[in-house]
Amino acid sequence: MDNIAFRRDLPHIHPVETPLFITFRLHNSIPGIVHWKWKEELKSKIDYIENMPVPHFQKQEMINLEQKLHFKKMDNYLHVESDSEKYLAIPEIGQLVHDKIVGFHEERYNLICSSVMPNHGHILFEHYQLDNPKTNLKGKDKDYPVSQTMRLIKGATAREANSILGRTGNFWQKESFDHYIRNDKEMDNVINYIIQNPVKAGLVDDWTKWPWTYLAG
Repeated sequence: MDNIAFRRDLPHIHPVETPLFITFRLHNSIPGIVHWKWKEELKSKIDYIENMPVPHFQKQEMINLEQKLHFKKMDNYLHVESDSEKYLAIPEIGQLVHDKIVGFHEERYNLICSSVMPNHGHILFEHYQLDNPKTNLKGKDKDYPVSQTMRLIKGATAREANSILGRTGNFWQKESFDHYIRNDKEMDNVINYIIQNPVKAGLVDDWTKWPWTYLAG
């Protein structure tokens, strides 16, 4: 299996054709100083683990745990503490983001499930290999296909959403949280997490009632 890695603030590993779970959010849905503090704390913990005199597989398990704890902290903030605008709860905007995500199914990835929440979104997909005939990846796309796909999703929806809102400026936070799925149990857990997210947030009492959730049949 080929791995595709890139770096912004922390390294991201994107194994091609391996299920990848991505959470992306509205700009300033988590205050910059708070997000920076959490990322620095995570980076410090990962650096410490990397220098521990233990086997590589054990290091990876410890790092995975720290990443999950980081995600839970971020996710709880988005659901409970964030006082940011809930632009994605506006039907026209929630629908356009949902449609853009679903629209790339079979073109750039195999979409497993997704959910668009009031101030963030979740996607679980298998990104196609670089030479997949369904894609036409060139230039930077060939080096970083997942980040390019997210750029396409965010770029188009940001322009349309800002037009609907009559505003300018950043719409999405540039950095996304990503985690590739390692086994069937984790896959089941992530799928359940994504589709139940609107229920957990108290938006609906049954996940099938949330209009911007997708689950492959």
